[in-house]
Amino acid sequence: QKSSMVASISHSTDSVDEVSKLREQVRQLTAKVTTLTRDYDGLKERVNADKLCFSEHFFSFNIVTATFPDTPYLSESVELNGVNLTLHSEVVSKSDGTKQIAFWFDLLSNANYNATLITKCNIVGYGSSQHNTGPFTQIVRLKDQFSVASTRHFGGPWDTIRSNMQNVAVKFAVKLVRPFNANSIAFDAGENYVTVAMGEVTLQVNAPYVSEWSAFLRAYFTSQMREGQQGVYPIEDCAIDDFREMLDVIYPTSKPINNWNVHKMLDLADRFIMPMLTNLCEVFLNDDHKHTLSEIEMLILADKYNLFLTRTNVLEKLTTTGVLRSKIIKTEGYDNLSYEMKRFVDTRYVELDVQERK
Repeated sequence: QKSSMVASISHSTDSVDEVSKLREQVRQLTAKVTTLTRDYDGLKERVNADKLCFSEHFFSFNIVTATFPDTPYLSESVELNGVNLTLHSEVVSKSDGTKQIAFWFDLLSNANYNATLITKCNIVGYGSSQHNTGPFTQIVRLKDQFSVASTRHFGGPWDTIRSNMQNVAVKFAVKLVRPFNANSIAFDAGENYVTVAMGEVTLQVNAPYVSEWSAFLRAYFTSQMREGQQGVYPIEDCAIDDFREMLDVIYPTSKPINNWNVHKMLDLADRFIMPMLTNLCEVFLNDDHKHTLSEIEMLILADKYNLFLTRTNVLEKLTTTGVLRSKIIKTEGYDNLSYEMKRFVDTRYVELDVQERK
């Protein structure tokens, strides 16, 4: 009887152990499924973001000055990449008592992406005289689940326009850029840190979060290389202060890109394959109010890091052959441009030359 009792207890213990093992296997499988689901959702969102990254629209209309009222006249909408974009027009009274014809945009979106709007405007009046403003460019930032209005484009004194022109032709070319939204990446402050070594200095890095930003570091942190087995990941030829600066920019603290770090951030984004960081830098570069870089300096950066938006914006804002020569072609930096970039400059020069000869 005693032997039977011992056997029963032993069998019961084995059953408990087996249940515990099964529970542990279930826990591990659940964790793997959760990880795979997160990776899949992140990849799907990133693919969609790539598809929705860049779009253009062209507004074109005529205003008959005799019937244009001193109240909101125009409200034309279009949806670009999930952003509802509305163009408004109105004659407004300024502080000095004069009236100006004004145009502006409203942006509205509930999507989990930031957006950058670049507008280029031409306003031409036809009649006994002509009136032409622009082209010019401005940047409008749209935050998550938020609406924003652009600053107003003023097309000139309304009384003068109405007295001398029968029609006003208005043309707006708009470009909307929606980079992948870094704010949608979950920052887990748990035990997901790895040690990165740069020379004699080590730094703790949140591996899952940084891996979402950098394809290079994601592969490095998940590799079976000797470094990973030792728990320390050395990074060669990178100053610790620069790496810390990069973390400050991409971590939820979100340190802004500025004049002093944009060059280094572009360099690290290129080295560690970080397209989202490149996007942040490019949005900064295309906001003239935030930096002091010259046109040739921006074009050199666009050339070095393949910044399509920056290249396009710089060249389109140069509106005469004389300005293009003085700000690009006749500068010392022009010789540092690649053959491909010089071809883009030449193409822009020919476009402007044809316009000036008409």
